[in-house]
Amino acid sequence: MTILNADILATIIAFASPETIPSMMLASRFFYHEGPRALLQRSVRLDTDQRVARFVRFVGAEDGRRSRYVTELFICFDEYDDGVHMNEHSAELLSGLFQTSSFDRLAALHIDSCEKTLVKYPSLLVALKTLPNVRKITLDSCGLKACDLVNGLGGRLTHAMLKYSVDEAVDAAPVQETHPLTILQSSRDTLRNLDVHFMDKYIPRSLYPPPFPNVVEFELAWCHYPLITPYVHALPNLQKVHFETTLNAEDTGNVVVLNPHRQENRSEQLKFGSWRALDYVYGRVADVYISGLICEVRHLVLFMGQETFEMLGAIVEEARPFDLSLNARAGAFDSTSGLSAVLRGTGAAKLEALKLNIQIDYDNKDMDLVFAMADLISSLQPLPLREFELVFTCFGLGETRNELRDGVWTKLPPSEVEQYLLSVDLEDLATRLLAQIPTMQLVVFSIRGLRSRKDKVVASSNGAVLTIPDPDNFYDNESEDEDEGDEDVYMDADENGDEDGDGNAPEGMDI
Repeated sequence: MTILNADILATIIAFASPETIPSMMLASRFFYHEGPRALLQRSVRLDTDQRVARFVRFVGAEDGRRSRYVTELFICFDEYDDGVHMNEHSAELLSGLFQTSSFDRLAALHIDSCEKTLVKYPSLLVALKTLPNVRKITLDSCGLKACDLVNGLGGRLTHAMLKYSVDEAVDAAPVQETHPLTILQSSRDTLRNLDVHFMDKYIPRSLYPPPFPNVVEFELAWCHYPLITPYVHALPNLQKVHFETTLNAEDTGNVVVLNPHRQENRSEQLKFGSWRALDYVYGRVADVYISGLICEVRHLVLFMGQETFEMLGAIVEEARPFDLSLNARAGAFDSTSGLSAVLRGTGAAKLEALKLNIQIDYDNKDMDLVFAMADLISSLQPLPLREFELVFTCFGLGETRNELRDGVWTKLPPSEVEQYLLSVDLEDLATRLLAQIPTMQLVVFSIRGLRSRKDKVVASSNGAVLTIPDPDNFYDNESEDEDEGDEDVYMDADENGDEDGDGNAPEGMDI
């Protein structure tokens, strides 16, 4: 009989699927002891009382040593008006487990319906505070109890995502007790990533806490009209920022609504300073516009809906980016108030990389793309571009259309835009653009969403030109729900294999 050594067995179980490991645990004493490690080192999700009971039983086997394998834990019970769908017994099981077992490798903790869970079960709050090495927290629906938990876990957090709830108690509490910049102070020297959602409370300058010197990534999401200067002060070495407000789509292009908030942010930054070395800014044009940023930004990733290109121009003028990625509508091709006007401004003078995704639908059927492309290329020629990518994303184009004429359905000819997109020589377009801009090294053109055309052209400065099928064409990629499998499978092994709970596999399971 061949005997496999422990290294080979460990490699086998490390690559086994979660559905397979429970069966493997019944086949070998080695697998019985190593299977829990392989399972629990992956994320554990508890969202029903049954799963809590099975998890506690599974972790409690082998004298409780399995708790040390848990690295990431999700507590995700659904909520209702007056609480959460976790019963008292589950809360007691978890509280006891956290307080009596060693979870020294549990580094990431995620809690949905956090406030209602902790209000309903105070013992669970006490137990969670005893977790010794949590580095990353995601708390959904934060209130006063969740803020208390953040304080209790403090001193070692590196990542924090705090999603606040609409809560009168939070609104009424002193800002020092709820604002993320104050409740995270004990992790001031370790925190690197901060996400704040639904926090509209303003912290006055007189209460500004000491800065977080090591935070490099920040997301401010689902706030109404945020004033960003508290975060500028608190996160002086920030590199990446993502803005996302609660603006309605119809207001995103309304400068009458947006300008007062933009001016307030700008005046604050002009008076007290802005970030010095932002590498990356991501968000809708309206959200970044409201922020009133007055600092340079190396990489800009922006999305346009109803916003105007004057707003985009104002952002680019201040940011002076080296790299601009823009998702925009077909209005980008307007020669007087579109993208060309922005690219001819002084803010675009440093652009080395430009990536455009332009959405075109049947409402744009009469647009003159020949002239639009000539105008766009003309605006690119003075720039020090090294890379340029243009994707036409089509909606409702290239489809057969009929019109009732004199009682007879008549097939309509392709629109002007459709004719251009079906016939344009992308390879020739890319080659000419490379020749016209001396610094250019790579040009990519792609057409997506046009059933009869799905090609992508890649041209490089060394003369290589490739025409390939576009793998990103959404007509070639039908979305399918992935089968995530049974998240409970890892809890089945003991129920079938260690009936006496002594931590030993049944007889006859050695290899």
